[in-house]
Amino acid sequence: MKDSIPEGSLYIGSGVIAKGRMMVPAAATVNGTVEGELTAQSLRVQASGVMTGTATAEDIIVAGRIDQSATAKKAAGHRGNWCDGWSDCLR
Repeated sequence: MKDSIPEGSLYIGSGVIAKGRMMVPAAATVNGTVEGELTAQSLRVQASGVMTGTATAEDIIVAGRIDQSATAKKAAGHRGNWCDGWSDCLR
């Protein structure tokens, strides 16, 4: 199926609230809300996405908002309003 999510990936849709600790072996895309800790190979926080907690990934792109902390191991980018408390963006 063309629109399917690749194995090992996570997609949080608009209107969805996910809470807890998430370990994602591939890509994580956030259009809804994540509250807690998220570790992934790559993280995309879309325009409607909100990440409240700790995010760690090889690369992070934020078009929405991260409200606590994020650590990108390779590179990071941002677009629009984002990040209250952004830390360790580029290592």
